[in-house]
Amino acid sequence: MWGGQNNGSNDSRISVVSMDSKWRRRQRQAMKRGIVRRVKLTKGNFIAEYPVPTAVKNAIEPVYAANTTTEFSHMRYTAATCDPDDFTQANGYSLRTKMYNRDTEILIAVTSYNEDKMLYARTLHGVMMNIRDICKTKQSKFWRKDAEDGLPNWQKITVALVVDGLDQMDKSVLDILATVGVYQDGIMKKQVDGKDTVAHIFEISEVEQYTTQLSVDHKPQLVLPQQDDPNNLVPVQIILIVKAQNQKKINSHRWLFNAVGRMLNPEICVLIDAGTRPGHKSIYYLWEAFHNDRHLGGCCGEIHAMLKGGKKLLNPLVAAQNFEYKMSNILDKPLESSFGYVSVLPGAFSAYRYRAIQGRPLEQYFHGDHSLATRLGDKGINGMSIFTKNMFLAEDRILCFELVAKKHEKWTLTYVKPSKAETDVPENASELIGQRRRWLNGSFAASVYSLVNFYKIYQSDHGIIRMFFLHIQALFNAVQLFFTWFSLANLWLTFSIIIDLLPSQGIVIGGNVVIIHWINQALKWIYLVFLALQFVLALGNRPKGERTAYTVTLWVYAILSIYLLVCSFWLTALSFKAIPEALARQSGFVETFLSPPLGPLMAAMIATFGIYFVASCLFLDPAHMFHSFFQYLCLAPSFVNVLNVYAFCNLHDVSWGTKGSDKNEALPSLKSKATQGADAQVVEDTVNTQQDINAAFQETVTRALTKEEADTTREKPTMDDENKTFRTRLVASWMLSNAGLALAIENIHGWLDIEDKAITRKYIQKWLFDMATKRNMYFTVLLYCTFGLAFVRFVGHLLRRKMSSNVPISSTANNVTASTPQNTPLNQAPISLGLSRPTVPDITEDNEVDDAEDVEEGELSGRLEGMIGMVHGKLAGLVGKSSGYLESLPIEVKLSVEALKGVQVKQNELQNQYKRECLELEKKYLALQTPLYERRNAIISGASVPTSAEIEAGEQYSIKDDDEYTPLPKDTAPTASGIPEFWLTALRNHVGLEGLITDRDAAALKHLVDIRLEYLNDSAPGFKLIFVFSPNEFFENDVLEKTYVYQEEVGYSGDFVYDRAIGTEIRWKEDKDLTKEFEIKKQRNKNTNRTRLVRKAHPTESFFNFFTPPVPPTEEAIESGDIDEEELEEIEEKLEVDYQIGEDLKEKVIPRAIDYFTGKALEYEVLEDDDDDFDEEDEDDDEHPFDDDDSDSNANISASRRAPPKSRGGAAASNVNPEECKTQ
Repeated sequence: MWGGQNNGSNDSRISVVSMDSKWRRRQRQAMKRGIVRRVKLTKGNFIAEYPVPTAVKNAIEPVYAANTTTEFSHMRYTAATCDPDDFTQANGYSLRTKMYNRDTEILIAVTSYNEDKMLYARTLHGVMMNIRDICKTKQSKFWRKDAEDGLPNWQKITVALVVDGLDQMDKSVLDILATVGVYQDGIMKKQVDGKDTVAHIFEISEVEQYTTQLSVDHKPQLVLPQQDDPNNLVPVQIILIVKAQNQKKINSHRWLFNAVGRMLNPEICVLIDAGTRPGHKSIYYLWEAFHNDRHLGGCCGEIHAMLKGGKKLLNPLVAAQNFEYKMSNILDKPLESSFGYVSVLPGAFSAYRYRAIQGRPLEQYFHGDHSLATRLGDKGINGMSIFTKNMFLAEDRILCFELVAKKHEKWTLTYVKPSKAETDVPENASELIGQRRRWLNGSFAASVYSLVNFYKIYQSDHGIIRMFFLHIQALFNAVQLFFTWFSLANLWLTFSIIIDLLPSQGIVIGGNVVIIHWINQALKWIYLVFLALQFVLALGNRPKGERTAYTVTLWVYAILSIYLLVCSFWLTALSFKAIPEALARQSGFVETFLSPPLGPLMAAMIATFGIYFVASCLFLDPAHMFHSFFQYLCLAPSFVNVLNVYAFCNLHDVSWGTKGSDKNEALPSLKSKATQGADAQVVEDTVNTQQDINAAFQETVTRALTKEEADTTREKPTMDDENKTFRTRLVASWMLSNAGLALAIENIHGWLDIEDKAITRKYIQKWLFDMATKRNMYFTVLLYCTFGLAFVRFVGHLLRRKMSSNVPISSTANNVTASTPQNTPLNQAPISLGLSRPTVPDITEDNEVDDAEDVEEGELSGRLEGMIGMVHGKLAGLVGKSSGYLESLPIEVKLSVEALKGVQVKQNELQNQYKRECLELEKKYLALQTPLYERRNAIISGASVPTSAEIEAGEQYSIKDDDEYTPLPKDTAPTASGIPEFWLTALRNHVGLEGLITDRDAAALKHLVDIRLEYLNDSAPGFKLIFVFSPNEFFENDVLEKTYVYQEEVGYSGDFVYDRAIGTEIRWKEDKDLTKEFEIKKQRNKNTNRTRLVRKAHPTESFFNFFTPPVPPTEEAIESGDIDEEELEEIEEKLEVDYQIGEDLKEKVIPRAIDYFTGKALEYEVLEDDDDDFDEEDEDDDEHPFDDDDSDSNANISASRRAPPKSRGGAAASNVNPEECKTQ
């Protein structure tokens, strides 16, 4: 029932690589099987219910299933084709919780991107356990009262799972969700009536749907309810929102707050990132904080690193981050909570009062949503400065400040210590650097924002005491921001000053102060070299491309940090040892302890060690001081010198570091049909049988409970990474070698200890003289080398002049030639003759003779053409007439001829089958290419930001294609800017379409946003071209279609035969018909002699005539003579051109649109025309070469571009055939 014996104990593993392809295959299989049903659209929206697996229904405890027989039988799916702001009841959308008028107390949101199923299961199972703890708690009268009254208090809690991008998500997560009953394969729809699905919404609720009482933990193991077990999970209402495109986390929160939140109107919204596991009763403690404080607007719990029983502490990076998390929860959060303003409620685990964030807080927060950039204009992401964009990398800080400063309100923020959650942290340098880049830049920009906009606090209704503490906190934040800005210099000064104190305090090695001096100098040089290296790396390299360099840097700074700690402890010990002597010299105790070096060292040691130890002990959580503190001290310099440098050097990068492409999977589309007597449109949908559902569910459970092989392979550096690595190492070697040389010469005479009492003024003068002498020696060598190099070049110059002067120059002009403007190497004439002739030759009689020969040749060519035409006419009259040979054959031979005809019939059938299978193959590959076309459209329209992988692949293609290609600068981050007039440019660069597009057409074609291809169904072979337009002033259609239909049987050549074309009727707006020209004429009435103006329309050339294809003449019209031969040829020519344009759009323009946009395709178009227009010539034809004049050449090329495309399939109807399908 639940996947056999595999309940998580089986160690068999599966590969994640093929997960996406297997998921796509399941979607296609689900579409082919099942029962077709008709579903009414609700205000144009597809909302349908689907039966759930029998095992899920049977897993519900009787106590929950006894009230109704349909509660756990169906799930509800909504294909939302709207923006989150438009997900309203007025637009036909609904949620079951709202329809049944349930009050929602807590709305728990789990946002995810591409987390694997282990991380997702860990979070989801933790949430479900927390809901169980809330519903069964005895601590709160609020929840206890419902239980005592017999009301299902789990109905007051709803869980919203928001997935940021269907294609980016790990498809194994869908197996987990399907196992607990939240999802099924084969249900999602790509489009509804031509509108793309923005979000796929699955609901779990009561009546005609189901709640879930199942869960999968992180092992993974299925958690089933046991009869009468008090630890059973309670039913959970879940809304799964799978966004079709990756639009970042802020957009996910817009679906939560503006779509789901507005319908359910919850009291509390809890935000959790997938991968974060809430601890025991942690969500209850967050709710309790709101319940006990009516002015509380937001709160957060304690987040700590996931250590897996302490195993991960062996990694210094994990231990250091664990210490950071702990001290933030012990020192920072309690301080800010006492002021009433927590500067950041981490998005991984926090909660807000829903009505508190309504209005300006959410408005400001959603300004960072990329999907609102066009709607918001200058207020959106496109109108922001780079500094403002960085604020939305730490968007939770913006929401916190706007909440506290909300006008006429007095909301506060707090930290709830009992509420705990654990999360995974980066385990290598490259991941840590990428994460902290966003954190540091975002928090820095948001801190500046909160200080600059602090005046908005005065618009709130906070009391005077609260305002006083908020001012104190603002001052504290300003000071902290100041020291953060100068942290780079302060850390260097701390390191250099402390280690330089060693000689002055009598700390020497081997009794020689010089040794400790040079050790300190070397360490300071190493410090500065690696600091300079950080700028080189940060300005030009990806952390993943320089793992080794960053890892070495962390180790170097860790060693320097250990040395600094040893020096600090040593100096502190000496200072304490000297306290009695200092007290004897000083007048007071306080003055003794405040004077350097004892005072500053003691203060630093107390701040570094004492406060941390005392605070941790007071919080009854000192363990991290023993297992993580040392690692933190070792890595603290790297947090400043590496992380801060990389963050500030990449301030221009405002991406979230997401990866993958925004393609769409091969999901079915729905097209509505009007039904008689029905107000609503209906669509045909496929529903699997219960048997198929149960079988698929068992396979899903097996996949969900199978452990995945952890992907331990590192991402290989790209070619660009390797090039940057070479550049970085070259620059670093160059800097290091030059710095080493400069330092060596600068310190060539060693070190002078000026504090040595034995040193006299005379000794110092002699030391300085000797140092200058040694430096001058190097300077002397440098000058002589410079002179030597210049002298060698001068000698070479003299030798060349001597060799040139020894070359004899003959006086015989007839034997000497030279390459001059008048005498090129191709014309080896004597110099005297070359000089005597003018540069531009005169027109001579020879030219006139050539012209006369050309005229005679033209006349001869004309006579030959006439003769060929006459012969062709005679031969045409013989076509179809019998020669009498077949009739003269014996009867036995005639039978054999008939037998061959029978064989040909079989061959024709096979050819027909071949072409149909070939057509199916084309359809298959079109389905595979469709996600790429949709990705292309997303980039063109500006709906998506190009990924770095796409840009890199394109540049590699450009470099391979063009040796002179100059790569684009890397300091500009890609944005969703789109490509204006893409399709207009592409069409104009097609040789057959350029002449069809008039200036009037261009204005309308600027609104062309996409050209798509669809094949017709099996009953009518052919294809359809779909032109998608944005709203415009010319016509009302959003889509214009051109359909080409083939005949059922293949033609004589073995290809499908063109039958007819069907175009969309264009609904032109008034006076905007581009296919007609309007003329106003005066018309005089013969009787009244009055004149009036008459407006007449005349057909005119236009690209949009393409959608009114020529109609083939009927056989009756041809036989009756209604159409003469000249008219028939004209119609056939139009049919041929029309069909050829359709074939070119299908075979060339759509698949190679970027080549037509850039003009690259023109090279091949011109070459094809040249090959067709000119036959190969024999070697003997060189007597009449082509003229090489540039103007003629250009004219020919221009003419070839304007000419209509040449037929590849013959004439219309009977002879026009598409190209044979090509398999790769």
